[in-house]
Amino acid sequence: MRRFEMQPFLDAIYRFNITEVTVVPPILTQILISSMNNKPLLSSLRYILCAGAALDPKIQVKMYDILSPGAIVGQVWGLTELGWITQFQWPERDDTGSVGRQGPSQEMK
Repeated sequence: MRRFEMQPFLDAIYRFNITEVTVVPPILTQILISSMNNKPLLSSLRYILCAGAALDPKIQVKMYDILSPGAIVGQVWGLTELGWITQFQWPERDDTGSVGRQGPSQEMK
């Protein structure tokens, strides 16, 4: 895709049986808005990583309503070098809005 468009994005998930995607919060909001007709297109997804901005926990919980039972919605937050390390890892499921755990030898403020 040269630029993001919702329907081609959903069609590609279905056509190529995509299991993992990384998105920004507005995309999840748009998926929820369009989910009534497109829920079957999301059936292959097992792990959605959301990055770029904080994800509202309400959006995260609503996504669980339209995804397959074992699917996970996780957040990535922080520096590019660190955010991926501290996030919850598949298949660990979080619905609190947390971005993960403190790593070893790290201090939190």
